[in-house]
Amino acid sequence: DMLVREAAPRGLLGTVMAFVTVGFTTGSSSMPVICGWLVDMGHGDAIFTVSAVLMLVVIGSVFIARERSL
Repeated sequence: DMLVREAAPRGLLGTVMAFVTVGFTTGSSSMPVICGWLVDMGHGDAIFTVSAVLMLVVIGSVFIARERSL
């Protein structure tokens, strides 16, 4: 919460908090299903690849959003 508040542009705290909350909720509900499916299919090691790709997508979206807000 404190990191999000500090990183949020002035006047957009509600929008940023909504984005973070939706991301946490979506990830918490979908990733167990996806990871379970990967394990059931015998690709347990792919969980790390999927996680790394999703982290890169999120990092990219942060940089794009920061660039647009400047």
